[in-house]
Amino acid sequence: MAIEITYETIIILSIFVAVVFILYRLFKMALRAALVGIASFSFPWVVKFLSLDLPITANVGIQFALLGIALFFIYESAHTIVKVLKIITWPIRHLLKGGK
Repeated sequence: MAIEITYETIIILSIFVAVVFILYRLFKMALRAALVGIASFSFPWVVKFLSLDLPITANVGIQFALLGIALFFIYESAHTIVKVLKIITWPIRHLLKGGK
């Protein structure tokens, strides 16, 4: 069985690598978001342990979990935007530094 290397196989392989990479990154982000949600959900009980006044109900825990997940996605979005802008502006920054 011989494998021919054609433009079509290169494109298929490239798409395969891109899909695996994107799915890996999404899975990693979903796992981190779940961990943030768990930590945020437990926050009211930590506050109660510190003897601060905060009502402890499942609704309050869910509200903190949703807030934590929302803040996590805002942070990740801002981080991605900054990274893309750095990649886009790299040639300009490189030229302004004199090629160093």
